[in-house]
Amino acid sequence: MVMKVLPVDSGWVRAVLALTTEPWGRGPVGAAFRAHGWAPADTDLDWEGGSGAPHFFTPGSDGPHPDDDEGTGWRFELSADGDRPVVRLPCALFWPAFGDEPDPDDEDDLDEEYSAVWARRPRATPADFRAEYDRLAALVGTELGAPDATATDDMGGRRAVWARGPLAVVLELTDDINSYSHYDVVAVTVGPAELLVPGA
Repeated sequence: MVMKVLPVDSGWVRAVLALTTEPWGRGPVGAAFRAHGWAPADTDLDWEGGSGAPHFFTPGSDGPHPDDDEGTGWRFELSADGDRPVVRLPCALFWPAFGDEPDPDDEDDLDEEYSAVWARRPRATPADFRAEYDRLAALVGTELGAPDATATDDMGGRRAVWARGPLAVVLELTDDINSYSHYDVVAVTVGPAELLVPGA
């Protein structure tokens, strides 16, 4: 079992949550990315990949990956419904995903796609992964208070939602669609509540 975690601290959480104080739209969110240094000044964000794509890599956070001349760094997942963008930051990954029982000789064969900024914890357990979710929930809770809604599912998933006017902040422990369910992921997502919260 392997867990990979980004060094998400209170400063990163505050920066991501600060997006909810901006006017919401592709232009203002792109401007906020550039103001935070997450995108070069001359870069327009690509919102056209749909759910789960594209990945946007913040520059300079850990230098280029040997197999990627653009560098990987911290991965934001960007998507949009019209002028309603959604910003998602995967914070932790766990292999194998819930329900998978790999052969003892199996390896995390996607590991090399993730740069050195992801700290590897090769002897982590599912309890450690849940503890990372709890740590991030506490960081968000310090800024926003108790979540407005929480949920769990029978596949080990967890979800907490903080309402921010017409927007929502969602912390999830769930299946990682981007890796075709190779991993489970803990991610924080910011976007319109009607896109992120069923029934909103």
